[in-house]
Amino acid sequence: MTSALLPTRTPSAIDAIADAYVLTSARLNPVMATAIGLDGYDHLM
Repeated sequence: MTSALLPTRTPSAIDAIADAYVLTSARLNPVMATAIGLDGYDHLM
């Protein structure tokens, strides 16, 4: 499915909180970040 077929929505305050949580968790636990596929945390291991 292409992104053109997916509905779009405006990010909410909850989205910002969730994003901040994931990024903070990734910084504190680079193994978890790598496991869930986030780029840019390998150098912290």
